[in-house]
Amino acid sequence: MVGRIPVIDVMPVLDLGRLPAKATVGEPFPVSATVFREGHDRLGAEAVLIGPDGTRRAPVRMHRLPTTDRFSVDRYEAWVVPDQQGGPGRSRCTPGPTRSAPGSTTPASRSAPTSTWS
Repeated sequence: MVGRIPVIDVMPVLDLGRLPAKATVGEPFPVSATVFREGHDRLGAEAVLIGPDGTRRAPVRMHRLPTTDRFSVDRYEAWVVPDQQGGPGRSRCTPGPTRSAPGSTTPASRSAPTSTWS
């Protein structure tokens, strides 16, 4: 089901999400997603790292990437740094729209696909 503010094409992803992407503790890696909505309201996005124990880290503001072709419209990216090893529970990163985009008074939906790493 697609929410009010769709978040699609989340990266990093390996084998269509069947395998976790790998990351090293303390080493930054990019997280990107396509985030869009109907209308003309301003939109923002953030990435949230979630540890294997379910602890949510502070959100990292995602920045809109320049449009280079018709496939790169509404593409957002942030660099995040894992602070603990994934292990059996696996860590996750959830990119999604911000609760309220800069300059907007409309709260956003928080349902978003996740990218998993170990």
